Order: sequence, then C-alpha cells, then structure tokens
Amino acid sequence: MMLRNQLISLMAIVFLAAISGCSEDTKSDDSGSDSLPSDSDADSDTDGDTDADTDSDTDADSDSDADSDTDADTDADSDSDADSDTDADTDADTDADTDTDADADTDADSDADTDTDTDADGDLPIEFSEYRSPFDVSFSPNGEMIAISDATKGALYILDALTDMVVCTIELEGYGKGVAWQNDASVWVSEYDNGSIAQISATDCSVSQRVSVGSKPMGIAIDGDTAVVAEYGLGKVVIVEIALGDVTATIPVKNYPNFVDITPDGTSALVGHHLPTGDASQYGMASTITVIDLGTESVSEEIALPFGSSNLQQIRCAPDGQYAYAVHTLGRVTLPTTQITKGWVNTNALSIINLTTKTRYTTVLLDRLMHGAADPWGIAISPESDRLWVSIAGTRQVIQVDLDRLHVLLTEGAGRGARFNPYARDKRNFDRPYSDVWLKIAEDPSKISLLQDDLGALWTGGVLKIIETDHDGPRGIDISPDGSQLAVGAYFDSAVMMINTENSQVEEVVSVGETPEMDAFRRGEELFHDATSTLQSWLSCVTCHPSGRADALNWDLLNDGMGNSKNTKSLIYSPITPPMIATGARPNVDASIAAGFRYIKFVEPSASQLSEIRAYLDAKQVERSPYRKGNQFSAAAQAGKKLFEGEAECSKCHNGVAFTDLQTYNVGSKVDMDKKDAFDTPTVIGMWSTAPYMHDGSAATLMDVLTTHNTSDLHGVTTQLTDEQLHQLEAYMLELDYRDMKE
Repeated sequence: MMLRNQLISLMAIVFLAAISGCSEDTKSDDSGSDSLPSDSDADSDTDGDTDADTDSDTDADSDSDADSDTDADTDADSDSDADSDTDADTDADTDADTDTDADADTDADSDADTDTDTDADGDLPIEFSEYRSPFDVSFSPNGEMIAISDATKGALYILDALTDMVVCTIELEGYGKGVAWQNDASVWVSEYDNGSIAQISATDCSVSQRVSVGSKPMGIAIDGDTAVVAEYGLGKVVIVEIALGDVTATIPVKNYPNFVDITPDGTSALVGHHLPTGDASQYGMASTITVIDLGTESVSEEIALPFGSSNLQQIRCAPDGQYAYAVHTLGRVTLPTTQITKGWVNTNALSIINLTTKTRYTTVLLDRLMHGAADPWGIAISPESDRLWVSIAGTRQVIQVDLDRLHVLLTEGAGRGARFNPYARDKRNFDRPYSDVWLKIAEDPSKISLLQDDLGALWTGGVLKIIETDHDGPRGIDISPDGSQLAVGAYFDSAVMMINTENSQVEEVVSVGETPEMDAFRRGEELFHDATSTLQSWLSCVTCHPSGRADALNWDLLNDGMGNSKNTKSLIYSPITPPMIATGARPNVDASIAAGFRYIKFVEPSASQLSEIRAYLDAKQVERSPYRKGNQFSAAAQAGKKLFEGEAECSKCHNGVAFTDLQTYNVGSKVDMDKKDAFDTPTVIGMWSTAPYMHDGSAATLMDVLTTHNTSDLHGVTTQLTDEQLHQLEAYMLELDYRDMKE
C-alpha cells in the first residue's frame, strides 16, 4: 500500500514527456504551453490520437482511439525511442527479472488494495490487486481440471471440471499470464514481471520449480519436455527443457511477442507479436507471426498480417495440423476518422495460416455489417478441427466459426451447384447481409483476398454463430478434450464461464474467489475495455491504447486537417502532461477523453463515464523496464544519464517530474502534409514499450531517433557522440520507468 500511495502521489505530478532533447533556440513561438491547463490531455478513451508512443502491449486500448477530431497525432516520442526491439547496450539489456507492474496485455494495475511480493533481485515489491482477473484458461489433458491464471491478483486457480469448484489457489510471484499443462498432474504458468515460469503440482497445489526466462514472460506452449515461452519485454523467445529446468535457447525476435503455440507435429512454434514493429509511416505496418524451427532453435519464417493489423492475441494450431488461426484488430488506417459505422475505422479479424507452407492463407472478418466484434482475444478449436470459437473481449460475446463450411467456401466459393450455397434461399426471409464475394471466389479463387474487407462474407455464408455471454471481459478460452465444453475466463467478473458446445448455452459461472466491489479505478478500467459503449461496438479505448499505451499505428484524426496521420500516443500519465496530441490540439486530458467519446466512439458520454475513464488514467502507471536489473541503473545507463543531462542536452526539454517541459518545439520532423512544424515534447519514461517514435512513427527504434532522425541536432545534440556513447544514452532511456519520476 505504501508503494502504491507513493506512486500515485508522484503521478499526481507528472508525465507524458518527449524524447526530444531539443535546443533552446528551436522553441516554437506558438507553443502556448504556459496557457494550457496542467492536466494533460491524453485522450484516453479517445483519441487514437495517441501520440505515438506505441505502448505495448499488449490490452490495445484503443478504444479511445484517435479522436477523430482530436488526435491521433502523436508527436510522439519524438525524440525518445527506445524500442524494445532496439538493442540497448548489452549491459542494459540484461534479462532482468525486474518486476513491473502492469501487464502487457492485461492490466495488472488495478487500484484496489494490494498485496506485495518482493522479487529475487531486490526490486521494489510487486503489488498485486485484490481484484481477481482470469486471464488464460487451459483444460488438463484428461479434461478433469482447468487451470486459470490471474493477471492482477498474481495467482493460479485449479478448477475441478466435474464439480465446477475451485479446488486450489496458488499464489504466484508475478502476474499470472500464459498457462500450459505438461501432463495431468503438472501445469506451467508464466509469472510476468517476476521473470519466471512456474511449475505447479495439481495434486498438492504447490510450486514444484521455477525457471528464469526473462522479465516479462507471456504466452507458453509445451510439447513433451519442451516449453516455448514468449518474453514480451525484451523481444525474445525462450526454449526450456522443463525436465531439467534448463534454458536451451534464447532467440531474438520482433517487438512484443505475446502468445505462442506449437504445431501438432512438434517441429515449429508460432509466435504472435502483439503490436507492429517498424516505421509506421510506411505502407505495410502490421503485427506479424514469427515461425521458430524447434529443430534448429532459430527463426525460419516471418508471416506478415494485413496492413493495419495490431493487437494480435491468441494463436492456435488446429489438431489436424493443416492450419493455424490468429485473432487481431485490423485498423482502416488509410481512412480519416470521419465516421465509425460499417467498419470504417476498425474491424476485427481472424487470420488463417497454412502450416504446410508457413504462409498466410487469408484473413476474414468476425464483424457483421452493423455489429463490430471488438477486441477478439482467445481461440479454442474442436478436437475434430471442424469448429472454432473466439472470445470477444469488448462485447461480452463468444463467436463460433464453422471451419468445415468456411474451408469449403474458400476452396469452392458458392453459387449454383456449390456444396454450401447461401444464395439459394428466399430473399424475403433472408436474415443476413448479402455479399456476393463467394460468387467471385467461385469464379476466381484468388479473390479470397477480398475477404479481409468484406463485412458480410462470413455471416452470409452461414459460418458464424454469436453466443451472448452477458459476462464482462471474456479472454482466455479452451475446449475440453471431448469437445463438449468451453471454459472462458471473464476478466472483470472474476469468474469462469462453462459453455455447452452443442447448445451454445452458458451452463455454469464459477467464481474464482471473493473480490472487492469495484472502485472508480476498476470501473474505469472496465469501461476502457468496453466496446458496447461505442456506436455499433466497433472498438473500445483499448483497441488503440492497449494497456493504456498505444497500438503503434498512424491514424488520420482530423484534429489538424485531413491527410496527415500521426502515431498513436500513450495515455499513461496523460493527466499530468498536457497538452494532448502531438500538436497540442487538446488542452488537457479531460478534453481529450470527451473528444474520444464523441469523435472516435461516436457517442455522447455521460458524466460518470468521463469521471471513470479519468480515474483509470489518474492511477495508471508505466510498467517497470525489462532492461533494468533490480533498482539500480546499469553501468551503461549511468553513463547515458550523464550524457542525457550534459553533453547531449536532452534534459533541456526532457526535464521536470515526467521528463517533459510540456512545450512544443520544431525539431525538424515536419513532413509534407503536416499543418504545423512544432510538436509536443513527450515523456521518455517507459520508452521500451512505446515504439515506434516521432510524431509520425517514422523512427522504428530509439537509435533511429538519436541518429538518422537527428542529423541537425534539433532534439538533443547527438551527432558528435561515439557509437559507445549513443548506446549508453539509449540504455538510459530504455531503463527509465516510474521509479525515476522526480519530486
């Protein structure tokens, strides 16, 4: 409690500063910051306008998304960059078991009373919430037990699938993330921020062993004695020989690896990247899937998802070994945010991966013409590989996909004589939106590429079935070995739903334990993830602002004209770092929240909605840096700190409580369509999680910010620095987190 109170009081002072150590003579006359309210705007719910700080990751909290009228324009990190994918000084890039607080994809940062647990490296204690938040769910191989991880309480629950009762609760040393069974008696769980995976005995409800894998383990998959773990913070995949507890390989990959699955033949692992890596100003920016060859323990392929894909969550291989499936959002980032209906701003997708060729077969939309399936999260596939279920976190739904029917339509199309002909019916009683895409595919199979833009395809084809659960935040989902039941974690209801796969009814709702009544923070967190408060449910705040951060994409939010997209800006610490938006278009966070509801969600907010989102943002904080071992800076970062405050002159602009002077500057980053040349100074705290950088997301890494994007020394004086000094400066910025906010 003491740590939490100290952090919140610090937050009452701070954040959103910029990465640009700009020179005094580059100040813009029209910055007007002294007339702005001190409460920064960050468009939490609003605005995708997120200034480019692409914060990971992992929840997209985009719903806020770029306020059309407001902001997406994130000036972002203009000078900051530290991309987790970037290399930072080897000294800094230690695998630190640092325990951070907030969850990459989930929000472990609940405001309620907390329990604490100190990690082995002597870090400040991890603060666990009293709220219980089911995250990942997995049936044991014999179907008799269900393991459920908790992303805020720091626990693993074992549920008896026959009696629907929790038979044991195991306290973890980190936030509970991915879960995978080794056998009927042993289950493994990722301990996010503790840097470990823990083996749990299901027979005596105890921890058998722990293996260190890196600060922020997320997804885990097991085949025999081999575990594959996605380490979110440092961007790597760790292979563990679990019988011996030995790490056999650590494989560098792109930013923010999230969930993982192993192919049925055991030869490959597919790793989904929560957010995109690269230059957001270029066509093709999207989340990707990395294929790991488990024989050579190396990357064999990179599979690109469609342009605008982000918030990549679970990935599952079908038991028959033919295809894998991945769920993600698909932003329509080339369009201005002038409306939201019919998927104009955001759609929600299922991508199909051919496991023979290790390529993307096609991408289909889970939405319907007038109903979004916002924030798809978990996947379960029947033992026969003929049906698939997706948990839809933003709309309290589970969607069933008829895979047999879908693959026939993909290969044959539809029309006269087709096996499945959705067009052969009386149109007077036709209750589905009409799409002729299957007729086109019948004529030309290459037309399956049209499916990623067709809202009527799956519904017209009779492929989808909607299951209304009436429980908030469905995330982890798994199917019993006999295919008769689904177990679905309800994150905000502290429960697990049991769904009959034959009649699609929720037959049992099992509480995982007592939890406090929601306070303002928790209500705000719930609303931030709620797409039903958006017109037609196309997105939630988390869609563009996963975990309160940013989705790494550029959006055309119209707050400074059309055609000049800006990178999404993180909302963390936005209440204390005004103004909002890269151009300072919103004077403070309250204006930004209201604009997000009106111009991104396209609804008029109530006073309680505004106050609850504000309460969530007031208490939200950045995670601890995975680059920092313990509480002290590495030797490289200490040298970088001296450069930051001295020769490099970064602290001229990146100063104060949140490492920002709240001013706008011309740092030479204006591009052709920009209406202004001065951009807000972003905070440099938490930069490991906010790549790419600059207001247009054109700097993929922090090193790019310091070098190729600063050839005239307009944001810091870096051209004279040696390679070693540049890496030291980078290391310092990568290691900064909430512990470094100044009094």
